[in-house]
Amino acid sequence: MITHFFMDGYPTGCDFCGVVESAGSCAAVSVGDRVCGGEFPYHSDNQSNGAFAQWKIADSRSMLVIPTGWSETEGAAVGGISWGMVAMAASDPEALGLTGTPSKPVTKPGSILVYGGGTVTAKMVMQIFKMSGYSPIAVCSPASAHLALKYGTVGTASYTSANCVETILSIAGGVPVKYALDCITDADSATICFSALSRAGGHYVFLERFDERWRTRRAVKVKEVMGFEMQGIDVDLGDPVYSRAADPVRKADCAR
Repeated sequence: MITHFFMDGYPTGCDFCGVVESAGSCAAVSVGDRVCGGEFPYHSDNQSNGAFAQWKIADSRSMLVIPTGWSETEGAAVGGISWGMVAMAASDPEALGLTGTPSKPVTKPGSILVYGGGTVTAKMVMQIFKMSGYSPIAVCSPASAHLALKYGTVGTASYTSANCVETILSIAGGVPVKYALDCITDADSATICFSALSRAGGHYVFLERFDERWRTRRAVKVKEVMGFEMQGIDVDLGDPVYSRAADPVRKADCAR
């Protein structure tokens, strides 16, 4: 986002942690609560926003009250963008369209391929999918495999291996893989995801610009998800890939 839409002189920062100083009558948090959440700082008409601002106004439905024993750094690390993106990708019927949530996990686990298992976003993805009753399979480097396993994946496949797809299918145990979430989004990641998905089709969700030349299977539904969609605001960056109209339904799904 910063690479494509650099705004000189504007604040930055998407994930924040702080103490509630004032709360409305319908707020889901109280004064004095330590909370974390996400912010979309790329507003050309507002130079006072961003997670590094001294003060900010935020929607309490998109915040979490952090545990007493956590530091502010740990709270900011959880933030809101990564888990908000997972909520958007999982709940959107045009994306993954999953029914399980951490509070109501599915009873019959299914495999979900997570490409880029060593990324911060993937670590959040794998934890939430695991808590929701699913079996995440991570594609990552051998050096990141132990972290992927720590954060909930049932197995890992190395993207540098010529047998990456075969390893994914082996971990899935012969059960078709119907879902893939790509935290990298390039020609190589798309190739592996398309190759690993079920012959009958599936859902491929990505977090960056997707080149249609990478799309090798029409039976696979594709969808780009932007983490800021959980904010429920209009975002127009002059590029349809990165612009979104406010969607109260998706915001409500994320809050749920």
